[in-house]
Amino acid sequence: MEIDRQMQAQEEDNFKRLVHEQGIRKQLAIEALSQLKNLHLVKVIRTKIPQELQHLVWYYLWDSCPSWIHIKIQRKEHWVNSEYIQRAKKPAVRRSNKRGYPHWLDPAYVGDETKFNIVDAFYRRFKMFPSNRLISRAMIWNALNVDLFGVGYEPFHVVRALNVDYWLPLGQLAARAYQDTLDYFEPLLAIANKKNFQLTICLRQYGARWDNLARIIDALRVITTDFREAHATIQVTYFTKDMDAWSRDRYCRDIFPPPIPGFSKDITAAISEPGTGFMEELAKALTTVSSPVKLLP
Repeated sequence: MEIDRQMQAQEEDNFKRLVHEQGIRKQLAIEALSQLKNLHLVKVIRTKIPQELQHLVWYYLWDSCPSWIHIKIQRKEHWVNSEYIQRAKKPAVRRSNKRGYPHWLDPAYVGDETKFNIVDAFYRRFKMFPSNRLISRAMIWNALNVDLFGVGYEPFHVVRALNVDYWLPLGQLAARAYQDTLDYFEPLLAIANKKNFQLTICLRQYGARWDNLARIIDALRVITTDFREAHATIQVTYFTKDMDAWSRDRYCRDIFPPPIPGFSKDITAAISEPGTGFMEELAKALTTVSSPVKLLP
């Protein structure tokens, strides 16, 4: 009886192993067939479709689902001094599925050259993706200088449009506001070809910190002037939203937030033409939709 049970257990193990091996072979066959079909499709696209339309096809791959699902520039602290940049490791790439890049960036499916072209389409349409809003100095620098996909691609020469958000720090000293702003946007000045570059900047605040805002606008004027002289397209927006009472009492007793869900205003003209009385104009606009706004000295 004991021998019979051992033989039966061995037969069951052999059967399970056979089923497992057959499943692996079947999966490998499906994978190989999928690769062949993808490679054939890519070959047809590259040989039958003009280069301009190919970029639209590759762009659709990124546009068919949110780009942040596949790749996003990792946020990390970026010190001001260049010594940190020199000894910093390669900025990380965040992958939500933790299984590497999507299959249409795998050379086994599309080939090395097509993979490069797909990455090229990503950067040429970089501004088109809502998720690609740069919200730190590190992200600005990485977007322009880092080969995130590891294909030998230099985005510095291709990126022609950027969306940059600048959250004005709540606890920032007014004396540091000017220099901190210059440091934040400094990577943009390294762009060699600024002609026809599209730069969209959004200044964001919780509440209206007027003393800092005036200095930040002066610093931002230095950045935008450099682009404007090179015939770039610039748009600057100011956005503020109310804070809850606890945060207002804890972090910023000298801030006068308008009690409204949000307020935005295009301040491109105020940036390009100093002396337009923007601060008074903004205060008046806020006063019309909320309680009176007090200007700090």
